[in-house]
Amino acid sequence: MLSKIQRHLPLSLWILLGSSMSLLTLVSLYWFGLMGPYLLDDMQSIQPAQLQTFSWSILIEISSQNETGPFGRPLSILSFALNHLWFGAEPFSYKLINLLLHFLTGMTLAWFVYLLQVAYRPKLKHKAMLCFLTAFIWLIHPLQVSTVLYVVQRMTILCQLYTLLACCLYIYARLRQRSQKSYVFFFILSGFSAVLALLAKETAVLIPFYLFIIEYFIINFKQSSQESSKRFYQYAKIFILSIIFFALSAYWYNLDHYMAIFAEKPFSLWERLLTQINVLSFYIKLIYLPNLSQMSLYHDDFAIAGSINLEVILNLILLSSFLLCIYLCRKRAALIAFGFAWFFVSHLLESTLLPLELVFEHRNYLASFGLILVPVYLILHLTHVSTSKYRYIFSLLGVSLIAVLMLMTWMRSNSWSSTEKFLQNALVDKPNSARTHIEFANWLMEKGAYSIAYAELLQAQKIEPHNLGILLHMLLMHCYAEEVPEALYQQAKEKISQYPITPYAILVLDQLVNNFYQQQCKSIDKDKIHKIIQSAYKNSYLKHRPRYKAVLYNLEAGLLLLNNNKQDAKILLMRSFETYPKRMQPLITKATLELQAGEQIEAKKTIDILDKNKMLPYAPRTQLNQLKHLYELQEEE
Repeated sequence: MLSKIQRHLPLSLWILLGSSMSLLTLVSLYWFGLMGPYLLDDMQSIQPAQLQTFSWSILIEISSQNETGPFGRPLSILSFALNHLWFGAEPFSYKLINLLLHFLTGMTLAWFVYLLQVAYRPKLKHKAMLCFLTAFIWLIHPLQVSTVLYVVQRMTILCQLYTLLACCLYIYARLRQRSQKSYVFFFILSGFSAVLALLAKETAVLIPFYLFIIEYFIINFKQSSQESSKRFYQYAKIFILSIIFFALSAYWYNLDHYMAIFAEKPFSLWERLLTQINVLSFYIKLIYLPNLSQMSLYHDDFAIAGSINLEVILNLILLSSFLLCIYLCRKRAALIAFGFAWFFVSHLLESTLLPLELVFEHRNYLASFGLILVPVYLILHLTHVSTSKYRYIFSLLGVSLIAVLMLMTWMRSNSWSSTEKFLQNALVDKPNSARTHIEFANWLMEKGAYSIAYAELLQAQKIEPHNLGILLHMLLMHCYAEEVPEALYQQAKEKISQYPITPYAILVLDQLVNNFYQQQCKSIDKDKIHKIIQSAYKNSYLKHRPRYKAVLYNLEAGLLLLNNNKQDAKILLMRSFETYPKRMQPLITKATLELQAGEQIEAKKTIDILDKNKMLPYAPRTQLNQLKHLYELQEEE
């Protein structure tokens, strides 16, 4: 019956109906989740990208000030800036834009699957159905919730949107080349899309590997003649091997730096590689057998594999079976081989040698497509070759599975609709996650339940006894107590010189100093906090973290200013800038102090240093202009 309807309706109408249905389904599944709060490091990326009034120069400045990744992810930051300009700072608009971008990525994915089929076997049955079902299941899969509703992962969504677009345009150009039509323009567009993907997030460096498996499994490097096809294959192979060689050479060149970062982690390089065997198997399980209790934003409780144990061996056998399937299916069932290969290629960067966190669900945002493509293709094939009786059984099974996935996504999205629901679910599902207890403690602090919050931090410390941030957080909690145990000061002073100094620890110290300025922390001794910060300079981990050291100098200067020691504070502010010249705020503060003290010569020198920085971010540049104006007024007087 469906085939009869298909014959009577034009393709454009089918695309419109499918797209509309997908969008309405997505909005209904995610609606409650869109009401949810910012999470984890959302504000660290969003707050500096708040654009008040439109200006090209300011937009460019804001987009280029981010220090995340090697390229700064300017396209993603630009999207945050425009989001704030047009819709304000409420999380709803950010999450809604994420959802719409997710939908666009799904539509691009449908086009990608269509092009794959045309390039692979133009006469393949159920092309439209394979496109729609693969994209639809990918869109509604509950694993995607932690990417769509985690605002900062717009970086991932934008990157993968342009990655897919680059792949689509590449295949389209190759199809036109095969039919002897003009194609160069589409290769250029593909390259441009790849650049945009790279400006959204650096994981786009995997695009050449995606194109290689497209050629290897789907297009077969076909050219006008057999000789030129062989030559093209050899060139492509040399190109990919060259990328791998240069990547490994760069890793080896920066090995000391990476080893220093691994030293800060609770795992070594070897332990990370072993654990990633378990992690990849865990990802496969989440895609094929989704379990809401195992899905979370917090996976810091994932067991580290310290040696080659039974679990590692079993999971290695599982992954090897997928790799064997890729090899065996590479010619007779290339689309299946391609789907599995896509998953592994997607994890080449974030699940191998780099000292990143062990588990994050958003790493499967595009990787999951490959694993979804395979069963959808097989079920449609079985439906086509089966008798009508089994055809109905397969169809019913497919509809039931989609219904279950939709229900799971709705339930998970609903649990992200408020901070309370989100954290309560996390506590039930992730009782051994220190991060869960820390975030719950923060929420309890906002509610004024300090004793319960402190108990949550104690629980987090039991899980991660070497986490310096937790200890400092406990100290911060005493801002709301009558007195602070002397032992807590001593512990903090000792551990800050020994344990890794993390962004969490820096953030807590910054909050402590801010509380002093706002006179919200009278129970804590400022001089003892000063000694704790001074003790941090002995920490060997700071050698590879100049930014953290610069922040510590800045915080110490802030404490000195509270004691009215402006001279030493200015020395520390200058030292902070010299340690990490990208942070200009210490010089802004120094120049302000000099102008207030009437030290015009010194102020002019500081302002000149600031003025020479052509890439000064938007906020400091505004402050610099104010300082210049103040300096000119003093000169006139």
